[in-house]
Amino acid sequence: KISRDPMEAGPSDTGSGDGGSSGGGGGGGAAAGAGRKTKTTEEIPEEKLKAKYPDWDHYAEREKKIFREAYRQVAEAEQEEQASLTKLRSAGKTIPAVLLAARGWRATLLAREEFKAVLGRGDVPPVPKLFGLDLVVRQDDPGAWDNPQACWMMIDPITGFAPSKWQSKAGPCTVVRADGGPYGSLDHEVLHDYLSMMLDVYADEGGAQRYLDPRAFQRWIRKSLAQKGIPSDEKTVLEKVGIAAPAVKLKGLKKAPQLNGRIGYRGRWLEDKQRFEIYLIDGKDVRARPDNIEVLS
Repeated sequence: KISRDPMEAGPSDTGSGDGGSSGGGGGGGAAAGAGRKTKTTEEIPEEKLKAKYPDWDHYAEREKKIFREAYRQVAEAEQEEQASLTKLRSAGKTIPAVLLAARGWRATLLAREEFKAVLGRGDVPPVPKLFGLDLVVRQDDPGAWDNPQACWMMIDPITGFAPSKWQSKAGPCTVVRADGGPYGSLDHEVLHDYLSMMLDVYADEGGAQRYLDPRAFQRWIRKSLAQKGIPSDEKTVLEKVGIAAPAVKLKGLKKAPQLNGRIGYRGRWLEDKQRFEIYLIDGKDVRARPDNIEVLS
């Protein structure tokens, strides 16, 4: 599997607003100190350094000092990026996106004009669309290098193979939700792991039709968070994962009263119908007005 880039922002850049923040500039009367960033002063736990650098115990003290400072600088850079993303996001002027590199990904924010350009030039991944996730992927520099994770996103739902333009030298890519909704590092990580699992099923069984279903994907999101040590209660799931659909219960239906009390996941908003798609746990898909939906917590 493709590992995440260690230089990228962490899972908190999914729009939950719990990203880190960088310190302010220096104060006092000395002009030379104005505008300086506050340096991280807390001691870095030894276990974090050992996890980052497997040969830590064999380093000389001078080497440990160098690597400790490198670790600190990366942490500070991530904090600054988080603060910048949070500030731009709160201004409501940008669209969340994920940039796919050769060996990892990172969250970013796009100006609205750039978002429109991605929609105009990008392709729609067919597999995520089948389980309720409308994404657009644009090749930013075709021919630059292979991009396996972009290839995975574009696989055919029947064969498990992607078109040739994605199999070789797809280059760096930008991923957005078609509706401009939240999509960050943790969202992509959950989807990436799901596609990885599906590819194993394609290889072993020749097909993965049972996973091309919104219910299966939503169950995966909750299971995935639990495996990562993140609480998988509904409130936390919806805060942490932008692509998670809320669990809902139908109520007040008069034309189909037998559906009242049934549980499912709330899907796309259908503008022309003025209703949400509801994926009931028992496998039935229905449409319901907002007044007939109770979001479960």
